[in-house]
Amino acid sequence: MTTRNTIMLNRTTPCIIALLALTLCAPLMAREELVTLPERDGVQLTIYREVDLTLVRDIRTLSFNKGDNEIQFSWANTLIDPTSIHFEPIKADAGLDIKSTSYPAESGEMLIWTITAKEAGKHQVAISYFTSGITWDASYHAVLNGTGDKMKLTGSVTVTNNSGEDYENAEIRLIIGSVNLVEDVRELARRNKWRELESAIEELKDDMDKGYPAPESAPGDGIRGGGAGFGGKVKKALEKPKEVGKESIGEYYMYKIEGTETVSNTWSKRLVSIKEATVTTSQVYYYKPKEFGSQLARVVEFKNNKESGLPGEPLPGGTVQVYSDEGEGRLSYIAGIGVKYVPPGEEGKWSLGADPEVTLEFKIMKERRANLLFQDNGNNRWLKGWDIVNDYRIELHNYRPWPVTVEVHVAYGHENYEFSNTNGGEKEDAKTWKWRMPLESGAEKLIDYTVTLHYGENAKDR
Repeated sequence: MTTRNTIMLNRTTPCIIALLALTLCAPLMAREELVTLPERDGVQLTIYREVDLTLVRDIRTLSFNKGDNEIQFSWANTLIDPTSIHFEPIKADAGLDIKSTSYPAESGEMLIWTITAKEAGKHQVAISYFTSGITWDASYHAVLNGTGDKMKLTGSVTVTNNSGEDYENAEIRLIIGSVNLVEDVRELARRNKWRELESAIEELKDDMDKGYPAPESAPGDGIRGGGAGFGGKVKKALEKPKEVGKESIGEYYMYKIEGTETVSNTWSKRLVSIKEATVTTSQVYYYKPKEFGSQLARVVEFKNNKESGLPGEPLPGGTVQVYSDEGEGRLSYIAGIGVKYVPPGEEGKWSLGADPEVTLEFKIMKERRANLLFQDNGNNRWLKGWDIVNDYRIELHNYRPWPVTVEVHVAYGHENYEFSNTNGGEKEDAKTWKWRMPLESGAEKLIDYTVTLHYGENAKDR
């Protein structure tokens, strides 16, 4: 008799895992018994922000008979990448070996692993895969004191799940860094002829634990770090990003959400990332068009470290709503802005836009031509080189009841020019002059300088 104990996951979501324990008895009759698969021991979601990609690591304890056992995995109605599905025992010495992987003809969205167990018993296993449809965004709430040297900051992340699968009591890790996909995971998951990629399943055995940060285990859960890599059409999914100037991350950062959260399909969940931090800040008013636009911008500056009052963890880019504390529990709204990622130890600069209480105005005081160079061939005479000399004045006013710092950067789009009479400024680079100064409450300050623009022959060899 052949007895088949079928252990099947009983759930409302479409991703199905089943265990078929096969034993050989007297050949009198066949009997099949349906048993509910044990609940998850745990699930880890590692969500990559820059692309639509999440690594899922599903942990369960299964009962195995000695000999061959079958585990069935279905990804119908989900966005799981079938080329990335991987099975492994948690303990390397569990005595479980993958004998084969097959794909039933009656289903285009299912595979069956045949697992050989040396002895009967219970073993903890992990089924890992990549899915799309799970995303996250960061947002912040900031309240500045009057002088702008302190900021109360709270932060949150919103995780949105449209993957087709529910994830109960999930450990959530958010990855900051660039991910390079050769082929989109969502497309792989939707293919009808995905079997052309089935060779990728075998490649995953070699790709395991390569190219992405391993999730950390929660204390006492007995789960070791690890996961799955891409194979076949998706390769090098987690390459180290190239450095691009000062904005480069240079490595990946994992942002771990404390505890566990249930992330249901078609739902969004907002999770606290910074409960409340009192951050030491400074405010500088910048005229720096390349960085802050063509206006005098009020910029909040802070260091992302513990000395400044922050946890010293990565601050993901996102949106921030900024308010000013007017006293007696009153807040006034300043701005809602997008902000960039700030690595640990680096400086954050949040531009709040123009402030009507601190103003800058450019004026042309005098314009003239100089150094005229003529060419004369005896019959005709023409101008072949000249300079335009402009005297400028910058007027700064501070109408706030406290002093501020102002930094002005001036450059021109002309091909060849030079500054003179710069009234205490300093040369920042070949094209830019800079002034930085305090501006007392109620004060006006004037910056005078001259710019000479060279044209024609006068512009050569300068």
